[in-house]
Amino acid sequence: MTEKLSTLEIDEVTYHFAEADVFKAKTHAEMLMSLARGAIKVKGGADGGKGFDVNIDPAEILANITTPEAQKIQEFIWSTIMVTKDGQGVKFSSQSDRSAHLNKHRSHIYQIIFFGAKYHFLDFLPTGEEFAKSMLGQAINKMMANLK
Repeated sequence: MTEKLSTLEIDEVTYHFAEADVFKAKTHAEMLMSLARGAIKVKGGADGGKGFDVNIDPAEILANITTPEAQKIQEFIWSTIMVTKDGQGVKFSSQSDRSAHLNKHRSHIYQIIFFGAKYHFLDFLPTGEEFAKSMLGQAINKMMANLK
């Protein structure tokens, strides 16, 4: 069994993710699944009855980013993070602390959110990260093929 990662390092800044209460995480995972309902479509039976077929609607995902549910999920993820830079703790507990830090590291924002979502929610899926990687990999390959 692989150990669950709890840190993300970007540009010499380390983000430490604390494991949240299982029921709070479950509630937010369900919110995320609800947001994905119209954006991710999975059909069984691909490959002659084996596997699955996945389609992701990028426009729907982008439309969902600004919903109150998405904001609650992001706030949940932010609330579980401690930050260190150059071996020193960085204040990150309040909105103003996060703004002060992230104004200097804007490119970190979505990386942190995606990592936090994987960290907190993937283990609710039947085979966790393996399932998600397979499903998302297939969907991304299809999207890229459609762009050509």
